[in-house]
Amino acid sequence: ISMEKGQIQIKNRPYDLKDLYLDVHQESTAPTTLRLSANGKVRFRGDRVYFSLFGSVSHNHGGEGSTYVDIDLETGKVTINWIPWPESMPVKGGDFETRLKIKGELQNPMSVNGKIITESLHFLLRRPDQNKELSLPDMTIDFRSSIERRKIDISSLQVITPDVPISL
Repeated sequence: ISMEKGQIQIKNRPYDLKDLYLDVHQESTAPTTLRLSANGKVRFRGDRVYFSLFGSVSHNHGGEGSTYVDIDLETGKVTINWIPWPESMPVKGGDFETRLKIKGELQNPMSVNGKIITESLHFLLRRPDQNKELSLPDMTIDFRSSIERRKIDISSLQVITPDVPISL
């Protein structure tokens, strides 16, 4: 399956895909594995952001009828306001890029490991007794996590700024 300059709109969703290039083909050495390659632009809240996706989807992985994914996903610069932030930490501005590796069986916890790189991040920390405005020109967040249903378990988190690295 191939698509060039495609467009996908999903009914009742606030986003769509434009300028979509998609290539899906069966791997010759593993007939139950599909190789995926895609790139294009996601439109959300009036902005368009470039993305690329490469990887594979295998059915009957391990002979148990399960579906296994192994996908690399990258985005171009995204405005930080695409993410809903808690009232205690309103974000005023900034951009980020992502590089994610998504792996695992769809029926089990999936590992999501990656990097989030921010630029010109401006936010406010609110406490009952004070507010503090913060600006970070650059920050990189490296993480390892697993996702199961609506639960995200972060096993490793490293925040790197020009001045102070933080590991959790």
